[in-house]
Amino acid sequence: MTDAARETTRRKRVHAEWAEWLGSLPWDHYATLTFDGKSDRARKEAKLSGPSKRTLDEKPIQIGPDAARGMFNYWVRRLTQDAGLPLFWFVVLEDGALLGRIHIHCLIGNTRELLIETLSARWKFGFSRISLYDPKRDAKRYVTKYVVKALTQYDMSPNLERALAARAIQQYAFRKPKRDHTNGGEHG
Repeated sequence: MTDAARETTRRKRVHAEWAEWLGSLPWDHYATLTFDGKSDRARKEAKLSGPSKRTLDEKPIQIGPDAARGMFNYWVRRLTQDAGLPLFWFVVLEDGALLGRIHIHCLIGNTRELLIETLSARWKFGFSRISLYDPKRDAKRYVTKYVVKALTQYDMSPNLERALAARAIQQYAFRKPKRDHTNGGEHG
């Protein structure tokens, strides 16, 4: 087997393992987020984080990876407030070689009580395409294909265990009691 063939096999295995692991988590939404480079917040984030360029005539700016992460983090903080629970997420920053623009693909959890319109409205930096997570549609494989590509950044929420625990507590606290048909009483 050639070195190139070994590398291809390795990348496929890494991709499959990431997809399998991510598929074991209870995601609520899948999102693609883009940047228009025009919003005041986008300009502020880009200026603070370095490599983005701003033109004198206020044309859209190119958003660099650090600014993109800052805007993603801002979005997650706003959604966390809306959800009332810590969120968990897996995010990929794709370099956008075709159009020369970074954009984001992410899986996000603990947002099941939020409307898609709410998630979309909270993204103030460009276009958003958000859908309910459906394990059959394979979004986990789509986002993980970027893990093995060059010039791609990816990250997982640092509070995964805390967020999953909060989800479990919420599910337990708000579950409907089962009716005990033998004596007419309720039990949990």
